[in-house]
Amino acid sequence: MKDINKFTLRELEKVEHLLPSDWRENLHFIVGNGIKSQFERGEKFTIKIETYIINQPPNFTLAENWNKGTVPPEEILDVEVLQVMDNMIKFKARGKCTKIAWEGWLPRKSFKIQ
Repeated sequence: MKDINKFTLRELEKVEHLLPSDWRENLHFIVGNGIKSQFERGEKFTIKIETYIINQPPNFTLAENWNKGTVPPEEILDVEVLQVMDNMIKFKARGKCTKIAWEGWLPRKSFKIQ
């Protein structure tokens, strides 16, 4: 449970009486509102990325600094985790509708799991 912050753990303990008795043993990560706290290489899921990642505002340098000038092909992507570095996740991705392949880094806060 090292991936759960102390606040979240305290809040879960407040409602422990409502949870299954083995909740601590089966709790590998927390997914709340599509935000996942722990990522493992090789995991696969579908994400929805924030619009500002594709339509980058002026002076936003994610594509240039992290992704060799590329942006994801669309907002909904089927992804596989390739690498995790602090708050950045590197994905191998394919557009859900367009089927266009893309590989690159996204900040944790820029997407939600579908």
